[in-house]
Amino acid sequence: MKGRRLIAVWAVLFAALVGVQGKVSALEDSVENAVRRGPSNPAPVPASPQPSLGWTLVNLVVGLAIVLLLIWIGSKWVRKRWQGAAGNAEVRVLGAVPLAPGKFVHVVEVAGRVWVLGVGQDVRVIEVIDDEERLSRFRRDAAPAPSKFEQRLGEAIREMAGRRREWLRRQRGRDG
Repeated sequence: MKGRRLIAVWAVLFAALVGVQGKVSALEDSVENAVRRGPSNPAPVPASPQPSLGWTLVNLVVGLAIVLLLIWIGSKWVRKRWQGAAGNAEVRVLGAVPLAPGKFVHVVEVAGRVWVLGVGQDVRVIEVIDDEERLSRFRRDAAPAPSKFEQRLGEAIREMAGRRREWLRRQRGRDG
């Protein structure tokens, strides 16, 4: 089923490409004929009929459908290819520290166990932390502290919420 869809998409793209190539070769032929005849013997230019609005809209819709189909197929392929890399609750990166260019220490939690990994040209396990006391201390210390921006944003939101509550209280007193 997937193979048939892919063949159909390639067939449509090939047909579109051949149609464009045919128009380009017809234009090249008319330029060659004009050069051969020279400027002394100009040939009358036939009036080309303008395509109707309906035909233009059909071309636009078909072209848009082809582009959307290609985007959809590409997104399905990417989702299938990277399905295991994202959204896995069993694997969490707790932190990473660069040691030198291309050399890092990563701390990863996998299924309740914390792994300390050395990453360079290869990946090596430095330590596996299984002890519950060390795990709880490590998780507590690895929790990211709020940034200065997050702190200021939280303060501003709390201040705005307090002003809004006060305003609502005054409005209720005025209505009652």
